[in-house]
Amino acid sequence: SLHGDGAVSAAPLDGVRVLDLGRVLAAPWAAQVLGDFGANVLKVERPGRGDDARLYGPDALIDAAGARTLESAFHLCANRNKRSILVDLASAEGQARIRTLAADADVLIENFIAGNLARFGLDASTLGIVNSQLIYVSLTGYGQSGPYADRPGYDAVFQAQGGLMAMTGLPDGEPGGGPLKTGPSLMDVSTGQFAALAAVAALYQRYADAAPGQHVDVALLDVAVAMQAGSIQSFLETGRQPSRRGNYVGSSPTGLYICQDGPIFLSVSSPDHLHALATLASTVTPSPSPSGSGKANGTGLEERLRDAFRRTTRDRALERLAALGVPGAAVNRYDEVFADAQLRARALVQDIAHPASGTNTVRILSSPIFLGSHRSPSERPPMLGEHEPATGF
Repeated sequence: SLHGDGAVSAAPLDGVRVLDLGRVLAAPWAAQVLGDFGANVLKVERPGRGDDARLYGPDALIDAAGARTLESAFHLCANRNKRSILVDLASAEGQARIRTLAADADVLIENFIAGNLARFGLDASTLGIVNSQLIYVSLTGYGQSGPYADRPGYDAVFQAQGGLMAMTGLPDGEPGGGPLKTGPSLMDVSTGQFAALAAVAALYQRYADAAPGQHVDVALLDVAVAMQAGSIQSFLETGRQPSRRGNYVGSSPTGLYICQDGPIFLSVSSPDHLHALATLASTVTPSPSPSGSGKANGTGLEERLRDAFRRTTRDRALERLAALGVPGAAVNRYDEVFADAQLRARALVQDIAHPASGTNTVRILSSPIFLGSHRSPSERPPMLGEHEPATGF
């Protein structure tokens, strides 16, 4: 138990109280991670409209009358294992309510622009007087310091500013070449993961060392740079800007190959992989050239592999690659992802009853982490203000 009472928790963070003032994705994601591990999470939302994420994007649960609900896909992805309460932070009554809740909280998570919550008396310094043990976690675009601390921004902005966008995509000069953002909002999710880890570390320090609470400062721009790992380290060592390489990851014949029913991707990183692929390619008779001369399309390993894979299905190719110990996978669409035998065996998706849905269920992802032999159980994301009135945790 992180409260030091000697009790054995049913979940790692059972008994930890989290006040979630986050909006959209990064901060709600951090709170969701803590909720996955058993924390008691209260999600604070604006009366009437709620978290902006409830209105994001075209997709949402449809009610029995065929109308769109506030249960958007964006909301559903980041708010499992929480309860929703309604608080107007701009009102004196709402501010007093947050201070009361903060006095009893272990962790507060927020993602307002640096300095904004000070206007309401809800900043880290002020709430630290109310609760000296509070772990106050701020997720912002640029952090609590520096010349850009008061600037807004979203995921793709930090991919651009942090160098990730310049590293992603096809080389200049190739068709479709140029910088690209990632498909999903990976900077938001990564920042949420880092923030959750920092909250757990601060809680552990508070318990193990009898330390006071502290202000945790996590910036999307910092995370965007840190997530690039080896590419950034290479630049720090050499001063050279790495080039965009598309799907090439450093060793041929790594890359995309087309089978009869779609593409696969090979990742080759050792001499053993190359030897195995050479063995596979040597079992295939090269196709005749279009001229009919009988000459091979190419003599290199890549060309011979492309010829081999064109003659077979993805499943057969991947079975052969697995038998040879070569990493490879189908390039799956989402429908194929969730039809995959491995994902089905891992039971990552749950169907949970939902009163806002015409079918009375909603499909959501569970935490991807097993603790021991079990995943943490998931409760559906809350409807707006579902747990009002709530006088405490």
